[in-house]
Amino acid sequence: MCCNSSTTSRCRSCILLPDLAVILTAGPAVVAERLARRGARHRYHLDPAFPAREVALYAEAARTLRTMGVRVLPLDTTTATPTDVARRIADVVPSLTGSVGNHTRPDDHR
Repeated sequence: MCCNSSTTSRCRSCILLPDLAVILTAGPAVVAERLARRGARHRYHLDPAFPAREVALYAEAARTLRTMGVRVLPLDTTTATPTDVARRIADVVPSLTGSVGNHTRPDDHR
């Protein structure tokens, strides 16, 4: 059965991948400013090194998704307005050809 194994590769073969992964990032200083304005929601937000670490982790996630054959749209929101971000995403979405009935699995791109 899927994901009953202790191995990551077995579990990875069971997940469905998105047609598009949108990754929103910002510069670490902007992330820190936004967190301060919004307020901490978990203990990681209290760590001053967290914003830079978060930016690095999202970049790593984007690389990982690309190696799995996922189309990735990284958007730097440091100076972008929400409208600009929405427009960039909307510009990409119509070009996708995936469908709910045509699932993509990690090993399908090989």
